[in-house]
Amino acid sequence: MEIPSPAPIRWTRPWTRRRDFANPTNPGRWGEKASLPLDPVFDQIQSACDGIDSYDKQIEELSGTSSPQTSWLRQVHGVGLLIALAFVVTVSDPKRFAKSRTLGAYFGWIPRLNQSGMSSPMLGITKAGDRFMGSLLVSAATRILGPKGVDSDLRRCGERVLSTGGARARGRARIVVARKLSVRLHRLLRTGEVYEPLRNSPAEAPAA
Repeated sequence: MEIPSPAPIRWTRPWTRRRDFANPTNPGRWGEKASLPLDPVFDQIQSACDGIDSYDKQIEELSGTSSPQTSWLRQVHGVGLLIALAFVVTVSDPKRFAKSRTLGAYFGWIPRLNQSGMSSPMLGITKAGDRFMGSLLVSAATRILGPKGVDSDLRRCGERVLSTGGARARGRARIVVARKLSVRLHRLLRTGEVYEPLRNSPAEAPAA
């Protein structure tokens, strides 16, 4: 089965166009005279956006030539070009990890221990791994759990954690989803298979 191509990146940022702010015929805008003092600010915003667009295009070209595996990872909703490319570069050779589950420890998503005598309480995660890649995966997990997230095993897993309630349920859900996401991305990187969002979830019975 052919792997679907990732959605193209949208380079335009229409909210930076000066004419949207300086349109005297539109009563919902500020007008030409009011926008004049802000012209230098608009120029800086436009310059910054143009620079971001240039770098984004370079990353797109780099991923297509030197890291085509990124297209395998971008099958997962919430995983964009930057996250996919960073994961490929961070993991490098997927054979370094005999089991995909060991990536949780690599990114510091394992509980700390504080053993004392007969007591061995389980504390929060160590956060001792690759913090940059870890933060990107947590960002992807946030998108997966967000209002625009699609139904998948990852989202359902996070929703089960959220259902437990508590002040820290949302934070725990993001970490759990990020950890499972790293496992799934490693598998995709190793096999190049087609991603199945509901692979581990039972199919719903058709309505009578």
